Amino acid sequence: MSFFYSLGIKVSFFIEKTFKNSKLFVLIFKIMLSVEKSFLNSYFKNIYPSNDFISFLRRSKILNNHLFHPFCFLIIFSIFLMISTIDLSFELKFTLFLAFISFIGGVLFLPMCFFKGKNQNQFIKIDYNDFYSIGFVCILSGVLSFFICTITMGGLPIFNPSLRYKLIPIFTMPISLLIPGVGLVASSYLQRFKDNKLTFSQVRFRFLVLSFIASFFYLL
Repeated sequence: MSFFYSLGIKVSFFIEKTFKNSKLFVLIFKIMLSVEKSFLNSYFKNIYPSNDFISFLRRSKILNNHLFHPFCFLIIFSIFLMISTIDLSFELKFTLFLAFISFIGGVLFLPMCFFKGKNQNQFIKIDYNDFYSIGFVCILSGVLSFFICTITMGGLPIFNPSLRYKLIPIFTMPISLLIPGVGLVASSYLQRFKDNKLTFSQVRFRFLVLSFIASFFYLL
């Protein structure tokens, strides 16, 4: 596991370094930093909600302890299937049954079999710089896949719905990497904030920009 993780990190660092040294990326980065500085020094900064906004949610035990429990995913997904107006085929039901059993087994038994009695030194140590590199590669892959899909289809499905029949899964699937990419990059920014390398306003602005970019490419 550590070998594949180290290999993935080396590849991600190489790709990140290659693109960061390119003139195009340097220009884009300078423009974004200039926009960030102008925004944070402008009146529009006041449109941000205060830190006490919906603070009651932070005190909710359900949100903090139960909402993101793995079994909540199964419950929500099961409700989604039950309200479906189309009957599921036997093959799909069997596949979902195997998936549910595997998911439950992974949540209940894997931690007890592999992680019980181990200290932190026996786990892979993850650097938040690694998160940034992996997230950068995910976002880059998603954006490149978007442009490849647009070129192969000859347009955007949002303007011409018939183009959706021309979608090629091998090109469209990597676009989904935008979502985990934004999460990984945002987590690295959050760690930099905790290390006093970024301000809270900078982290919030960058997260909003990343979310907007990911939503733009993903929804098109």
